Amino acid sequence: MSEHAYWTRVRELVDDGHAAGRPKHEVSADIIHFVEAAADDGDHWAHETLARWAAAGADADYTRSFKDLNTVTYIRANGRRTRRTVAYSRPQREKSSGVIIGRQMQAWWGMSRPAIKELRREMFAQRQAIDDVVDALDQLLAAMDRHPRCATAREAWEADGHSITEIDLALEGGAA
Repeated sequence: MSEHAYWTRVRELVDDGHAAGRPKHEVSADIIHFVEAAADDGDHWAHETLARWAAAGADADYTRSFKDLNTVTYIRANGRRTRRTVAYSRPQREKSSGVIIGRQMQAWWGMSRPAIKELRREMFAQRQAIDDVVDALDQLLAAMDRHPRCATAREAWEADGHSITEIDLALEGGAA
């Protein structure tokens, strides 16, 4: 059987299973059975498919384990628990020049103090940027509350006498 014929058969199994309302895991089991039977018959493509599946499975297990190693549960004062990552995209630098040549995920558990401080500065800057957006959205909502007949934020903002090219974050509640 050719690779083309393999994919044709897989599509048939998926199409038939979907049309019959069968769940994904049942159709997947049919695909596995089809490939294992072909491997038992000595079909080369089937052995290659099983090897590909094994590699993909190992890759998925690696990714899951890596994610588990790089997450932590934050526990708030109210007892609420939230699972979060501790891995961040960090600049990858060329050893001799220090020039950034790419980015790589890195967990903070392996970072030095200067790297943690740099990450904190970046996260703080992101928080400030997000706070600005939240403040701007609050002002737009306030303008929309003052002008309930306006269908869009732009209409309400302009009805408040503002230009859409500026939002003064110092204004309390977006008052005109």
